[in-house]
Amino acid sequence: MSEKKINSKQRRAQVHYKRLERRKKVAGLYLRRYTMAEIAEVIDCSLSTVVLDIKHIKKEWQEEAREKIGEVISRELAEIQHLENQAAREFIRQRETKFLELRLKCKDRRAKLLGLDQPEKHLGEVKISGGMDIDLGNLTDSELDILQKIMERHEDDGK
Repeated sequence: MSEKKINSKQRRAQVHYKRLERRKKVAGLYLRRYTMAEIAEVIDCSLSTVVLDIKHIKKEWQEEAREKIGEVISRELAEIQHLENQAAREFIRQRETKFLELRLKCKDRRAKLLGLDQPEKHLGEVKISGGMDIDLGNLTDSELDILQKIMERHEDDGK
């Protein structure tokens, strides 16, 4: 490989590393509620760079939140399935209707979790029925913070 290609790859790697390090600093300051102008001043870069960094950081956080929500739902579904299987075995063994009732509750909980039989809700002029998709890109920073705290509490409860 020629020396120019090696130097070019090294420069790109250095630029990438510096960008990652800067974004870590930007994220830390942003989470501490610094304004974008204050962040630009502290890390000595342009305001437009901070705006782009925060846009990128928020996108990463949203993707991570989507993944965590999927993990939480998967774990809940597995637990519901386990409880339903136990109830089915106990019903066969004991022939008590309380185990059928438990199975129905499990099925109901699964359907709600998956949005299969969600009741219609009316929010002003907006009608939402069936499964509801939440576009995390439309959530405010404070709403994302609340969602993160809920997910962390749920993870702590699962341990």
